[in-house]
Amino acid sequence: IIVNIEPFADEVAKYDAFRQRIARPNPFNQPVKFTTERYWEAYKAFTAHFINGTQGAGVNDVRKLQQRALKSFIDFFKILVKDAFDLLGYPTSYDIRMEGAMGHGEIFPYANLECVILMSQQDQNLIDFLQEILTVQLLTVDKKVTFRRVIATEIADYSVLKSTSLTTSNPNFFLNYQEECWKQPFDLPKFNGDAFKKEWKEKDVSLGYVKEHYKTPLIQFLSDLVLYHKIEHKNLFDSIDALNNVFPENSRVLLKESIAFLHCLFLPHEENKLGNVLSEHEMTALQKCHWLVLSPLSSISYTGQEPINLDTLAQTKGFYLLYEEAQFRKDIKKIFDSDPTKVKITGCVSDVLQTCYLRSDLVDEILDKEGGLVNHYEESAHQVCSIGDFHLKQKPSYPLMEYGVHNLCSRIAGDFTPCVELVRFDIGDTFYPVLVSRTISGNYWQKGEPLDLKQWTRMLLCAILTRPADGRRSNYIIKDQKIYCIDNDLSFVEPAEVNWSNFGRWGFSEVYFFTILFCIQSLDTKLDQAALDEFKALDRAAILDGWIEDVIKKEKEYTALFSKADRDILSKEDSKGRTFTPSIPLKKGALATLDLQFWRLQALIRRSKGLKSGDLLKELINIHQESVGTYVYKAYDNAKNCPLDKVKAKITSSKEVGSLTNVEYQKAVLGKKIE
Repeated sequence: IIVNIEPFADEVAKYDAFRQRIARPNPFNQPVKFTTERYWEAYKAFTAHFINGTQGAGVNDVRKLQQRALKSFIDFFKILVKDAFDLLGYPTSYDIRMEGAMGHGEIFPYANLECVILMSQQDQNLIDFLQEILTVQLLTVDKKVTFRRVIATEIADYSVLKSTSLTTSNPNFFLNYQEECWKQPFDLPKFNGDAFKKEWKEKDVSLGYVKEHYKTPLIQFLSDLVLYHKIEHKNLFDSIDALNNVFPENSRVLLKESIAFLHCLFLPHEENKLGNVLSEHEMTALQKCHWLVLSPLSSISYTGQEPINLDTLAQTKGFYLLYEEAQFRKDIKKIFDSDPTKVKITGCVSDVLQTCYLRSDLVDEILDKEGGLVNHYEESAHQVCSIGDFHLKQKPSYPLMEYGVHNLCSRIAGDFTPCVELVRFDIGDTFYPVLVSRTISGNYWQKGEPLDLKQWTRMLLCAILTRPADGRRSNYIIKDQKIYCIDNDLSFVEPAEVNWSNFGRWGFSEVYFFTILFCIQSLDTKLDQAALDEFKALDRAAILDGWIEDVIKKEKEYTALFSKADRDILSKEDSKGRTFTPSIPLKKGALATLDLQFWRLQALIRRSKGLKSGDLLKELINIHQESVGTYVYKAYDNAKNCPLDKVKAKITSSKEVGSLTNVEYQKAVLGKKIE
């Protein structure tokens, strides 16, 4: 039975317009650009940010580059996602995010893309198809991608918090997930000391090596710190700034410099082509990152309570010294040559003897007719000449003492003594030791000249520990109101020798402790409290243990430069009364005294307020651990109105205006008369 139902007239009119549009459709307009062309155009806008390279770029330059590049990449990715969703339809809730280096804001043009999709349970089938389409879309611009998925209701994957959003249905979708994650406890971050190679590799360092042993452990630790402290994820520079309760300002600067260097290092290279070996310039930057950032981080276990001060760790644990020595050895090559000249130079690094030669154009400039060094300083007890950035001292009496004072002071207070290295000069049949030091440019202190109070306080503290005997005005240099000591080989003397009467009621003293540092300002001058607080917080045992270990190692290196017969010759006085020994002339008990003196200074700071410079003098003890500071203080107080050129004779038993003789120094060290 066929039933023919005629439509009502009004219904026909209602749909007539639609019938007409179907019967006569609008003409089809081809797209102006093919789909892949649109992708390539947007992708090239992203890669255009990297055309000029980043040579010489600083932290701010790299940060701005990352911000611009990230915005362009997100714009590119949104084009892909829109096309995909136009085909598939939109899921209920989603957030497609970048992980890995790109997720930390380190945007690289050649890096593969790692994505995590935060999603709702009901959208799994749609997301399956989305992943397949996005994979194909990205291949059209030669970019590979990997995906993983996280269901928003399953609060188990905290690593999602280390990612950066590319596109989302609603920003609150991720923020709600983050809020739930932050309710959970997090483990304390641990720096991966196994991945970081503590021993410095001198040569043949590839990009792959740097990625495995430097970049990955550093970024992993920083991102874990951000997670632990529940800081909203940003790029690494912003994250470091946000960790202001973990790292003081100087440490944050070092971290950002390291991150900027590593970013620029890898920027031009594809991930699977990291065999390139670093250039000399890149090795220098990596060395700074090694000793001043990663080495300090690997030396501690983060507790979540104490801040991480990279400067203090690098100083007290000797990493700054290793960095400084490495830079010094690199710079000193400027005056050396690999081609033979009349001056053969031998040095010892890590128990390995190394030979080179003095540059031929410098031979006649620094040698006199007898083959010794030209003397540029009349008041010096040794022949000392300067070559640009370096000073050379012929036949130094106690070069290991110079190194020991520099090492100890650097661990305590930083850089205010020059880096030094002992080498051997061979000129025909003649040989002699030469102490090479880095030149500190400046002027001698003038009466009334202002000084940096913090630097001066630090130097006073170190002087109490190192006990100089020859701290004349000519041994100190002023630069930018900061004072530096350029000669420290006559140190660790007995501060004073006290002789008592037979009745024990009165006595007299001979003072050997002398430094102009306590004379250039009144003994009532208040010390810088910040410098005192820093000294009070130092790990005394760690500093002294590391110092002793370094001095023992350096003594072996210095001794290796000369045979026993050579050392016997050098130990005898020459025609100018000079001797040489590669050891430190310390009296038995000197190290225990140093430890106690360190402890007494820290205890004084803890129990006192408003300390003055004279208070430090009063804390001096002798080798018998008896207090002799009062006698030293009186000697300095009695000399307060003396002209600076006569103050040494007023304070000490020495009548010499110039440097101490060897006999005088031995007397000062041993604390008794030498016949």
